[in-house]
This record gives sequence, structure tokens and C-alpha cells, in this order.
Amino acid sequence: MDVKNFMNDDLEFIEALVAELNSNITKWPSDKVLERVNDMIHAFNKRFAFEDLLFCHIKTTTSMQKELKYFLAIRTSFRQSLERILMLDVDEPDFRAEIALLLEAVSKQLKYLRAEFDPRFTDQIAPEAMSELSGFLERKLRLIAFA
Repeated sequence: MDVKNFMNDDLEFIEALVAELNSNITKWPSDKVLERVNDMIHAFNKRFAFEDLLFCHIKTTTSMQKELKYFLAIRTSFRQSLERILMLDVDEPDFRAEIALLLEAVSKQLKYLRAEFDPRFTDQIAPEAMSELSGFLERKLRLIAFA
């Protein structure tokens, strides 16, 4: 499994979840909105865990540090947005506004990953390390599938 493709596909999945929620937030009953928020938060937490795994298993170079710092700042922003969403009632206008802002941020993050992070960070990971990560990812996903 290609790690880079997995990361992009995973974020596209999250973007689709947030977009669906954003489009239907006023149409769905509150319990369905909350169910989808839970799905979205679970998807983000899975994403964060995978990113942590990735960063723990690679050696970063000095040239990669700036991109990593920016990437982690965006991730912190996602966490803060998710926390704000959890603190709001689904019927509040601020709740809908937070979901819309989160969708915008996820879309922006996807563009950033493809245009800047991948070439400046992911593409700089040694092929051996990327191959090792791919094998590790496949094993982890098999374990999750059987859990």
C-alpha cells in the first residue's frame, strides 16, 4: 500500500464526511447529525494516529522541519475546531458555521498536501523507509479489519 496515496485518500474521505454533514446539517434530525459528527471525529482521530505513526518512523532532515512544523500547526487547528464543535449544540448557528469552516480547512489542507507537503516532505522520505512504512500500514490495516 502506498503511504502517500493512503494519506490523500484518507483526507478525501474526511472531506467527504464533512461535506456531507455540511450539506445536510439543516435537513437531518439532530441524532443523525450527532452520529455523523461522531463518525467525523473518529475519522480525524484515526488520521491523527496514522500521522503520529508516520512521524515516529521517519527521520526528518533539516529541510523537512519547516513543513512539518506548519503541518502540525494545521493539525492543532483541526483539533481545536473539533473541540469547539463538541462544545456546541447542533441547533446553534455557530455549530453550522464551525462545520463550514472545518470543511474549508480540510479542502485547503488537501491542496496543501498535494502542492507543498508531499513534494517538500513526503517525497523526501527515503524509499526504504517508505517501503517499510507501507508494509507496516498494511499489517495495521489488516489487524484493524479483524478487530
